[in-house]
Amino acid sequence: MKTKTILLFFLITTLLSACKKYEYGPEFTLQTKTKRLCRKWLYDSYIVNGVEYKVTGRVTQYYKKGGDCDYLGSTGGQPTWDFRNHKKEILMSWNDGYQQKTLVILKLTEEEFWYTIENNNVIEERHFVADN
Repeated sequence: MKTKTILLFFLITTLLSACKKYEYGPEFTLQTKTKRLCRKWLYDSYIVNGVEYKVTGRVTQYYKKGGDCDYLGSTGGQPTWDFRNHKKEILMSWNDGYQQKTLVILKLTEEEFWYTIENNNVIEERHFVADN
């Protein structure tokens, strides 16, 4: 009996640790990645070369089910989004057909969305909070 309990504990611990997909979490959730992503996000801060900067003003991104998005800094119309690489990345494609960006997801919870993006050969880490 004791051996079965230890084996069950080990199995549950292993399964739960395998659920973590993103570097900063969540550890475990029953919500789908699409449900966590599809909401309005408020741009809170960004990190470049190890220095964190707070965003002033109200800048948002709104991811919608079906792949539409209202996206800050859009120069070629509004983009569409699609999960890639086992939902570890988001591919943003603009209507002009020339621009695509890959967002590498670091954290995706109901309250926080962090990702990295390359801009002019510089990697930025962007942090968003849910805009309730």
